[in-house]
Amino acid sequence: MKALESWADMERQHSSAISMTKECLHAVVCKVPLVEGAEVDAQSASMALRHASELTASIKTMLTASSPGIEKTVSLVSELAEVVAQEKLLLEECIELFRMISILEIQERSLMCYIIELNSQLRQIQ
Repeated sequence: MKALESWADMERQHSSAISMTKECLHAVVCKVPLVEGAEVDAQSASMALRHASELTASIKTMLTASSPGIEKTVSLVSELAEVVAQEKLLLEECIELFRMISILEIQERSLMCYIIELNSQLRQIQ
């Protein structure tokens, strides 16, 4: 259960970081003129490119810092996959046991009917 709770936290953190990065990059890209004949202020273009460069550096730092977390996440996902595989086997075994129980219950009821019938015949003979 701890692994699942940790996974939810890590997933939220990763989603938040990716969303923030996407928004920042989108903001920078929207400042760059993309049509023919567009004129740009060199100073603002330089600032936008510097901001993009800083953002790229912060992404690199963030990825470097999150590497241990990613390794932990991989470990947790691997452990979770093993648990799921074990649970699947146990569920299949449980289904097989329920099938056997059902067969045994039918046999028990059939035997009870035979006993009742046999007792009834014994009473008639006496």
